[in-house]
Amino acid sequence: MSDQAGKLTDSAPGGILKLAVVGKGGAGKTVLCTLLARRFAAGGSRVLALDLDTSPGLAISLGIDPSDSPLPEEAIEENKKSAYGWALRSGLDARVVVARYGVPTDEGIIFLGLGNTSTVSNPTKRYIEAIRKVAQDFNEPGWVMVGDLSAGPTTPFEAYERFASFTLVAVEAAPASILAGQRIRSILSHNHSEHAVVVTKSRGPADSERVEREVGEVIGSVPHDADLRASELSGRLSDPRPDGAVAGAVDDLVEKICSISNFGEVVR
Repeated sequence: MSDQAGKLTDSAPGGILKLAVVGKGGAGKTVLCTLLARRFAAGGSRVLALDLDTSPGLAISLGIDPSDSPLPEEAIEENKKSAYGWALRSGLDARVVVARYGVPTDEGIIFLGLGNTSTVSNPTKRYIEAIRKVAQDFNEPGWVMVGDLSAGPTTPFEAYERFASFTLVAVEAAPASILAGQRIRSILSHNHSEHAVVVTKSRGPADSERVEREVGEVIGSVPHDADLRASELSGRLSDPRPDGAVAGAVDDLVEKICSISNFGEVVR
């Protein structure tokens, strides 16, 4: 990120900052999660990145092999009261889960996810409630949690974002993404979840104006970047140029989030 990026102070009036990111598939929500997680980590915050998406995109973007990142069998147990019949093992504290099973990245981010759910041996239902429990119960002051939700309106419909203090709706200025954003915002409003829109892959002010007009309040806009897109398609997401438009846009978005959430102060 930019060398002139703001740094979070030690003051964190709001305790932990929990962010959820949701949007249509292909809108760039996982890229947004990755950029935010790295930016907060570079600013001095301890960051927990949670993948609540059945696609292991967040792990890959952060440079983690999905096969090395799922919770182990010892962390979960069958539970008939759970929505999917499985839950976090009784007596296992969220802080212990993060410390014991979290996978560190080169940037100092701690990652927890579902692993590679494309394999028969790792069905989503065995892990999703455990990860949701960690998201709900992990409340260490000074940390930032960034949660990548599955694409589309299904997870908001099931109120997955309820763990978060603030939800970001990633919307590209394209008809299908705008329609998905409208539906997601409607559900989030019904859930009484505080949220706002971030324009992704923006090609100029007209994109932000269109998304704000058709979806709702926009608090940030991340420009389209061909190099970033190429790295996303090839695997691990590369960092944007420190002096480039993407880095500046993410810096501005972090400052806005901190202001809205009263998490801390960003000083330029």
